[in-house]
Amino acid sequence: MSVEELIATLKAIYAREDRLNRFQAALQGVDLDEKSDEQDSMSDVTTLTGYSATKAGFGIGLGLGYVEE
Repeated sequence: MSVEELIATLKAIYAREDRLNRFQAALQGVDLDEKSDEQDSMSDVTTLTGYSATKAGFGIGLGLGYVEE
């Protein structure tokens, strides 16, 4: 898999989790229509480093590197 494919896969996973979380929140009567800045920053995996990358399941900054073109 190329880096682009991995990024696309992770974005799809985040979108699926977001839909699931919104559904579960709606069942509890919570409105999640307004997104926080943290959620917006999590949509681009190249911005994740250190602990945030580990938490998101991506290892940039922890031994894995990438090249910006």
